[in-house]
Amino acid sequence: IAVNASGLTAVGATFGINAVSGAGSFVVTAATAGGAIDLSGSTGASTVTGGDGIDTITLSSGIVSINGGAENDSIVAGTTLTTTDTIDGGAGTADTLTATISGTTATTGAFNISNVETVTFALTGASVVNAAGITGATTALGFTGASGLTLTGLAAAPTVNFGSAAST
Repeated sequence: IAVNASGLTAVGATFGINAVSGAGSFVVTAATAGGAIDLSGSTGASTVTGGDGIDTITLSSGIVSINGGAENDSIVAGTTLTTTDTIDGGAGTADTLTATISGTTATTGAFNISNVETVTFALTGASVVNAAGITGATTALGFTGASGLTLTGLAAAPTVNFGSAAST
């Protein structure tokens, strides 16, 4: 299934994907003006290319490939972020990603995130985050919630926030 909404110009357009499941591929190209793309009802593979506006993209439980496009996008993973997902914030300079993780290992916590300037993980249990695949987090890499975080592979030196404390 492919949805190309690139010709739409309505600011605040919302795309809700509620019924895509299985191994098929789902592709969304967002409107130029930006909007909300909610894939949370989908279990199939999804590819999203954000528009030139500010996009809010909510991930699904399927394999997801996101390119936020231009502007400062907000990507909401909830509990669905995995190592098979590829998140690229695009050309914006203040993109954000939020995700809730628990029990990740050096393998399951090796996320593929690029060009997202602020990444925040809410921990609900002890977790390992291998940050080698997190590039472009120039503003902050944040962790909130439960204790027991092991952080490895951090190449660049963004501000790292642990709860309310920050470390560089």
